[in-house]
Amino acid sequence: MADICGYTYRVCHVRENAPHDFIFVYNTFCSDLHVTLPFDEFTMGILQILNVASTQLHPNSWATLQPFRIICDIFKILPMLQSFLFYYNSRPSTPMSWLSLSSPSRSIRFAPYTTSYKNFKEKYFKIFVELDGRPYFYDTDGRTKFHFHWTQTPTRIVSWLRPSLTTRDREIFVVLDHLLSYLLGSW
Repeated sequence: MADICGYTYRVCHVRENAPHDFIFVYNTFCSDLHVTLPFDEFTMGILQILNVASTQLHPNSWATLQPFRIICDIFKILPMLQSFLFYYNSRPSTPMSWLSLSSPSRSIRFAPYTTSYKNFKEKYFKIFVELDGRPYFYDTDGRTKFHFHWTQTPTRIVSWLRPSLTTRDREIFVVLDHLLSYLLGSW
């Protein structure tokens, strides 16, 4: 179930006394970035590693996450967290604030999206987690698969170095790197 939020809500609010668990979603996620719910395992994993709620990851960063997922889907590559994070650093601005992804110069193939979203902060809605939807949001131990509400300590990540990637991640990286070299070279 979804609910449009009024001016009394803020995306950084927690559940408090709400009768149902919920997450906030910015309208721009759906209208501009084509983010869908439920999130896939890759997306939930990224949110977990970054230690943020979905609205705490800045829309510009969602705009970099989506193409990576789409390229992997198109070429039947299982998107791996470390492969994605090889291309990015995370920059929490302050505790309990948005988290942005930036690209170190060595991996410009996935350049961060830098167009500024206007007024995204005022347009959002709540998604209530009801009983039949729990498997999409909770693991079998009853823990949430990602943070529903803003965290105090987003994770600062300096992109993974190639030697620290697993063998599988290195294989994915090599395929993506060759693929992107070919695609970008043909532009």
